[in-house]
Amino acid sequence: MPMDGKQIKHLNQQVRELRHATAKGQVFKQLDRLAGDLIEQTPRHPRTPIATVEDDAAFYDELRQMYEKLQDDQLDQVSDVWLLSLLDHFKVDDPAIRLNGCLMIFNALLANDLLTNDQLRLSFHYLAQNDILLGHIDEPKNRAVFGRATALSALASLLYADRAGYFFLQAYEVDRLVDLVAMILVMEKDTRGFVGEQGWAHMYAELANVLGELSQREELVRGDKVCLMALLLANYSRLTTPLIMGENEQLADYLVNLMNQHQVYRRYFLLALRNWRLRLRASRPQNAGNWHQIFNYRRLMQCLLMVNDLPEQIGKVILEQDDQNE
Repeated sequence: MPMDGKQIKHLNQQVRELRHATAKGQVFKQLDRLAGDLIEQTPRHPRTPIATVEDDAAFYDELRQMYEKLQDDQLDQVSDVWLLSLLDHFKVDDPAIRLNGCLMIFNALLANDLLTNDQLRLSFHYLAQNDILLGHIDEPKNRAVFGRATALSALASLLYADRAGYFFLQAYEVDRLVDLVAMILVMEKDTRGFVGEQGWAHMYAELANVLGELSQREELVRGDKVCLMALLLANYSRLTTPLIMGENEQLADYLVNLMNQHQVYRRYFLLALRNWRLRLRASRPQNAGNWHQIFNYRRLMQCLLMVNDLPEQIGKVILEQDDQNE
């Protein structure tokens, strides 16, 4: 059985306790271990059926009409009902509908200032739901990842829109999203990039986008940002499948931008990096998953070294560690 409401509530409580302890400076040196323990101890579940979105020919016709109106600059508003239907179709398998249709039109509505502040908040609250962002996340890889990733992509756009001048989000709404992203980082394991006829999953690329936006939020204390970084690194270092479709470049950009904000992020990254290297040195690769952990590490370090404004101190440590393992 997948995680029920009680289990999700318990995980949310654990995440909040970790965030608060980090913000108070109580667990800095232990944070890497605590984040890893939380990831390893959160249970996985067998695959369960995934609810499908009904194939709605009328909606698809309207989607095409909306696109044509946008192209001709003839669209001035959309209804709440249609907007919710658009967001609901983020879950469909067909990338022509999910990505080239719904997500593209949603971003166009944002870019052209065609959503009211109420509709922006409606979109945010719809997407930032447990059922959408955590749906089937604790199960073996499945097609629910497409809905999770597309929702994250749209949330990153909404966060940027709010930061760029729309100012529709309240602090408690951003705080709730931080909890959800933290829970995703505890449970996510689907590293697939492009998936044949279903198009892009790219969950870790979308996580990088959302984490990058959250790192720019002034209402988040440094402890929140450190905690999110800690969970990302703990998650990444435990992946047993490869990230090879551009995710590492985006994750490296997020990490470097964050580390350049304040020395506390550089300090934590170095601490986590040292622990990560110790775990790798102590390991004895026995299977493909073990080797993927090693090569994922190398890919991320290489991407970090390629970012122009990587702090010099970080670059030296990465190169020194690589030299020691030649």
